[in-house]
Amino acid sequence: MLSAIQRFISTILVVLLGLFSFGATQTPLAALSPELLLAPASGLAEDLVLMDVSYANGALNPARQKMDIYLPAGKTTVDAILFIHGGGWMIGDKNFYTPGCESILELGYAAATMNHRFLSWIDNTNTCAVMMNDISSALAKLKSTAAEQGITVKSVSIMGASSGAHLAMQYAYTRYQVSPIPISFCVSQVGPADFLDPDYLNAEGNLWAGMRTMALMLTGISVAERSAANVPEEYLKYEAEIKSVSPYYQIKPGVPPTLLAYGGDDPFVPPNQGKALYDKLRENGVDTDLFYHENSGHFLSNEADKEVSEAFFAMLMEYAERYMNFKTALTEKIDAVKDTQKGNYTDESWAAFRNALTAAQSVANNDNATKSEADHALATLIAAYDGLVEKALIVHTFSLSPTIISVYYKSTTRITANGGQATSWTSSNPAVATVDSSGNVTAVGKNGTAVITARTVNGQSASCAVNVSMSLWQWIVYILFFGWLWGF
Repeated sequence: MLSAIQRFISTILVVLLGLFSFGATQTPLAALSPELLLAPASGLAEDLVLMDVSYANGALNPARQKMDIYLPAGKTTVDAILFIHGGGWMIGDKNFYTPGCESILELGYAAATMNHRFLSWIDNTNTCAVMMNDISSALAKLKSTAAEQGITVKSVSIMGASSGAHLAMQYAYTRYQVSPIPISFCVSQVGPADFLDPDYLNAEGNLWAGMRTMALMLTGISVAERSAANVPEEYLKYEAEIKSVSPYYQIKPGVPPTLLAYGGDDPFVPPNQGKALYDKLRENGVDTDLFYHENSGHFLSNEADKEVSEAFFAMLMEYAERYMNFKTALTEKIDAVKDTQKGNYTDESWAAFRNALTAAQSVANNDNATKSEADHALATLIAAYDGLVEKALIVHTFSLSPTIISVYYKSTTRITANGGQATSWTSSNPAVATVDSSGNVTAVGKNGTAVITARTVNGQSASCAVNVSMSLWQWIVYILFFGWLWGF
């Protein structure tokens, strides 16, 4: 026979389950934006819904180890959401999330809702660890069923309320490295997270005190032990076991991002648990957001918290965009920079950019790419694009070569203009040296210096000094000729 408190807890949980299933979860999920959808591809000709699919290995409990699977048409790669019903780990059914799965399917995601084995008042067969195994089996079945239809499920979000949220967090934090499907993020609506919370430890004769019993049942200690341990001083003898079934103590760097919603007047879960989860996730570098419904109880349904609820579901859409459609930022960046031209960029920086762009396009086109690969490709592409370096502008200085020249009388030489086109040439002493429009200098004097200046159309100028003299043979001829003439 069930005790009075056991019957009371069971009754409350039945009511609580119904409220969560039909109230808090369905309507907002139906409002998810179609903009989150991935581009259609080949796949199923129409949506496929499979009810009461057995995920049990060996049919350990065929009535409880079943799930419903929803696969969208037109997809070969898809993200999924797995719903875990509430009900105090002892009651509830996957069918309560049918409307949520239908809404998710309409948006082009895969969805699943699962039953799991229940805790029992009369034995310790089904524990938290057993429920973790059920979740693993359900995910493996979702993956294989989709694969049979030519669909790859590349990530899954695990979402639950109350006890379902506890299981979602516990699985996400303890099995994320071995999950059959990579976990994109986790959603907890009022999930119990710390069964060593002082509010549970010090409670007497209320629902918080009843949660000590639930925690002991989750650990798997014997019926006799848990009956004796439901007082604070005995309860703490099982501290290690209780920690092992408390998601709060499983948080470490690398666990999936978590979206949290908690109520300020919750008779089952102390309001401080949401803040404690948020703080510890942040301390471990895990992305998280907390929406505190100050006026609401376990159902998060107080009208005064309507804006908070709306903000929570808006953030849920953002999480889907950020962690499921994680290629969006990458593809947007690719589109923004793919038409960049080499222009005056250095060969080295241009090669780095093109390599990064090619790698990013490969990740974007790979249906099996992971979020970490997309994040890395995006960061590399941004760095390469920002790192494009223009070649130093060459400053062309106008000059003449040579700048000093010695020439003999009656000879002609060429002066070359560098760094621009000379449009005019002048000589400072035409009696010594003249210059034509091509820079040809002719020594017309026997001795002296002339400065040849060239100018460009933009006003630059350069000069060359021309020293004119007679060669030795010219002097000999000059002396002999004039000597004879003068009677030397």
